[in-house]
Amino acid sequence: MNKSYDQVKKSTIDFAARFGFVTQSLFFEYLCPRQKTQQYWYWRELERDNIIRSSNSLDHVFYLTNTGRKQTLRPVTPARSVFFVEHDSSTAALYFELERSGLLLQSWTDYELSCNPLDSCGVLGSDRLEKIPDLVVDMKSKDGRLRIAFEMERSRKSNERYGHAALQYLRFKNVNLLLYCCSTEATMKAVERAFNAEVFRKAEKTPVLFLSSDFEKSKMQAEARFMGYRLSLKKLILAALKQSETNWQKTPENARNEFRTISDTKKESA
Repeated sequence: MNKSYDQVKKSTIDFAARFGFVTQSLFFEYLCPRQKTQQYWYWRELERDNIIRSSNSLDHVFYLTNTGRKQTLRPVTPARSVFFVEHDSSTAALYFELERSGLLLQSWTDYELSCNPLDSCGVLGSDRLEKIPDLVVDMKSKDGRLRIAFEMERSRKSNERYGHAALQYLRFKNVNLLLYCCSTEATMKAVERAFNAEVFRKAEKTPVLFLSSDFEKSKMQAEARFMGYRLSLKKLILAALKQSETNWQKTPENARNEFRTISDTKKESA
């Protein structure tokens, strides 16, 4: 139990150090995918060990304590404002889902990119960084690696801002694929209009669009839209990577369901 707790504690500390917060929902779903009783036990232990503390304004948002900060070797991101936690929780969930695939090679958060301008220029392939993606990842493709940028649009912005962002992505030579997670159909249409020109199609900067509500419910099975096509987010990314579905690892829940099916089959046979 102690060894397992130490592993969970390390994962939680590293996540909170990188993203600047942790929530119980992210902890239960990704950092401690165990039985409910175990999850609550681990969470209470983190509090008892003074690793995390609750935000003063939102009970479900937690930050690393000084004790927790001292137990990680990675640079510690400042405590994230509660106003951005919902947005960043979606980004974190997307990151975890990509990590579960077994195809994730490297990743950068917007904070990491903004703190290292020179590195960011190399990552994005531009010497002008007026716009930084919410998340950038390298994933294993049949040809080596594919660099994907993600934007989490939790609130509707002006058409002018979307147009400016679209022009920025034209300059990002190292970004091979762009995905926008949008809160509403109206936001999705606004993004689509901003990139609706021949110059974006020629530069292969037409974004993939999907709804945040669909992602929250269906995760990588969420419907993705790209140039008139509609297919699951998982299948679209696999197509971009030129990878087969067998190369995408099973999630813990799928593995558990498969185990239950096998067990039930054996019982019936017996």
